[in-house]
Amino acid sequence: MSFKIPPLKVSNFDGVISYFSLVMNKWSGSVLNATAVKDVGAWNMDANDSITVEFKLPVTIKQISSINVVITNDAQTEVYDLGLSGNAMASAKYDTVNGVTISRTLGGLFDNTNFNDSTNNRGRIKICYTV
Repeated sequence: MSFKIPPLKVSNFDGVISYFSLVMNKWSGSVLNATAVKDVGAWNMDANDSITVEFKLPVTIKQISSINVVITNDAQTEVYDLGLSGNAMASAKYDTVNGVTISRTLGGLFDNTNFNDSTNNRGRIKICYTV
């Protein structure tokens, strides 16, 4: 006869965490991280220098550990990581009132006709936070 520990559903987390993982995190003094992902939506980056995406999280600002944004070109053949695009070509910020605001730099990489489609989803936002 074997003993099986059932999975544990954490109330403010969309996934299922095994009891073992939860206990091991607690014993080691580490924190449990969660991730929220949302589409940027349609954005003509050539005409508009910023977009705000409503993104409400059940946490405080102090619990957010990272914000990552990836942008796709109009042909959807290339993906750009804003954190790796260099030269401050774009930025992303989160605030509890509006959500995530992504801004591109005037004359930068994203300020051209390769990013002017206003019908495709422009990319994805991923926010990691502690629970």
